[in-house]
Amino acid sequence: MARTTRKILEMALVSLDTIRPAVSNKWDSTKSYIKDTRARALVFNPVVEKVETAVAKAERLLSSKLISIRERQILAEVEYLERELYEAKKRLVASKTLKSFGVTSWKYLKIEAVPPMTVNFFNGPTGRKMEAFVGKLTNGFIGAIQTRIKEIDQEEERNRRELAAAMKAREARLIAEAKKKEAERLKAIARKAAEAVKKAAALAAKQKAEMEATKAKEEKQTKTKKPKAKAKAKSKRKPKGKGKGKSKAKPRKRRPRKKK
Repeated sequence: MARTTRKILEMALVSLDTIRPAVSNKWDSTKSYIKDTRARALVFNPVVEKVETAVAKAERLLSSKLISIRERQILAEVEYLERELYEAKKRLVASKTLKSFGVTSWKYLKIEAVPPMTVNFFNGPTGRKMEAFVGKLTNGFIGAIQTRIKEIDQEEERNRRELAAAMKAREARLIAEAKKKEAERLKAIARKAAEAVKKAAALAAKQKAEMEATKAKEEKQTKTKKPKAKAKAKSKRKPKGKGKGKSKAKPRKRRPRKKK
């Protein structure tokens, strides 16, 4: 039962490892297609990123749980096989001891303890057939125990190899997940930096355009003010020559200085 459960867990893990990359690749290709369309905002937004993170986290958690359950099943199988191996070896030792004791006892009994009229029966062909039959049964029982011990040893060794492979695969998986997480973090940082650079460039371009527009406006206003100023200066300038209705100023008389 434990082995069947472990096989089901292994099938679930294989299915998960097969389905996850296919779904991930399909989703990435869909995002790449939508990236250059008007529906970009439906995919590239914080809500979708949170959903992607939650799904990835749930998938990693599920996979980790299944791997942990499978490892516990393998350990339980190894412990069960160790107990069964111990019991089988005990039965084997008991069977070999019993066989040795039975052979020795039978050799003594068929000579010393059989009834007088049955000596030829037990020591003749019929007795030898009986001995061969009993020996065959005993050897078959001992051989079955030895075969079972061999099978248990092989099964235990296989389970130990599977456990070691599972631990190694788990370690490799953790390393791969750490690398993937780090790559995603660096990718997010690079994306945020690119967005910041893009925003800064857009802001600088906007400010430059505003400055150019302000400068052009000021230059236009300056050009329109200059002709008006010249016209005003011309209108204030006095005309040369005699003016109508105006007389020359009379010279002032000098007063004589008094002598002391």
